[in-house]
Amino acid sequence: MPTSHEVKSIAGKWTNTPYEFGGGDGNGIDCSHFVWEVLKEAGYANAPYTQATDIARSPSFSRISPNEVREGDIVHFSGGSDHMGIVVDAKAGTFIGAQSSTGVAPASYVRDYWSGRRPTFYRYVGK
Repeated sequence: MPTSHEVKSIAGKWTNTPYEFGGGDGNGIDCSHFVWEVLKEAGYANAPYTQATDIARSPSFSRISPNEVREGDIVHFSGGSDHMGIVVDAKAGTFIGAQSSTGVAPASYVRDYWSGRRPTFYRYVGK
């Protein structure tokens, strides 16, 4: 099983990839495909593609409390358009995700990231 550091490292390789709704490769990618591609590349070959809107209902992800978050976990924002990314520094509250405004780039989930929406956190459990 890959370490959370390896997942973080793989996520970082996608930096500056343009955002494309429904995209799933280096030419353009959305947040759900980004998380899926990072998990697959990290060695979770059976990780199912899960849209941001479905993560809370997926048996492959377990919701965790904010004090359990570590690099490589999933941060999720719900309400309206859902969004998710990969935590890169739990202490600093940063993640990397495919944002429509920036493409794949780091962002903070502790600052008013997305219209005041509070993040929830998930860990891939591989079911």
